Amino acid sequence: LDRKIISGLDFHKILKQAASSSSSKIITFVNPFSYEKLRISNHLIAKLDYVFSDGSLLCFFNNLFKKRKITRASFDYSSVANEVLNFAETQKRKVALIGATEEEIQSAVKALISRHKNLNIVFSRNGYFNNSEEKNEALTNISISKADLVIIGMGSPLQEEFSILIKESIKERLLIFTCGGFLSQTSKNINYYHPIIITLGLRWLQRLFLHKHVRQKFFKYYPKFIINYLRTNIYKN
Repeated sequence: LDRKIISGLDFHKILKQAASSSSSKIITFVNPFSYEKLRISNHLIAKLDYVFSDGSLLCFFNNLFKKRKITRASFDYSSVANEVLNFAETQKRKVALIGATEEEIQSAVKALISRHKNLNIVFSRNGYFNNSEEKNEALTNISISKADLVIIGMGSPLQEEFSILIKESIKERLLIFTCGGFLSQTSKNINYYHPIIITLGLRWLQRLFLHKHVRQKFFKYYPKFIINYLRTNIYKN
């Protein structure tokens, strides 16, 4: 997984490269929580085309131990979301959104269209699937909608698994992004992060304060990430 993580400074170049590819591409973002989920899933890692570090902690540890330095890139409005959605507008991409609850996805669609007047959202649905039939129905609807840019916010590793399923099941060329909690956040406030929080780089602290499920993940997985990362890389060095 470490070998696949790209610096956020290269995101613009990667976006152009992926968009002009003759085959479908997946761009995903990992934080310490999803890193712990994905690092033991080689079958998933191999099928993800581009991986960026969503968060300063992973960047810090990578830059402490690795020669190849990286910067943050995250699918939110403090980072690359605006570039991706502006790209979708200017390039007249048809967009599919999958994630959050049904109420949240409907609110997110309205909020995104209010900000991006020319955004063409051709399909949206919540990110909860009860069975394979519902997944197959979503795949069919994405194909019928002629979407060529898909944004998925289901949490890791579910969003990566579904991204791969889309890539392998739909023959049309697609540009696929995972977005974590972006759709849920956007449903609540299009400018989810407070400007001071963005300036100080404390997005994680705002999420920790506002959301119980984030606190549960933080205290369970972040210490595990730190211990495993240090153990692995100190041993290597």
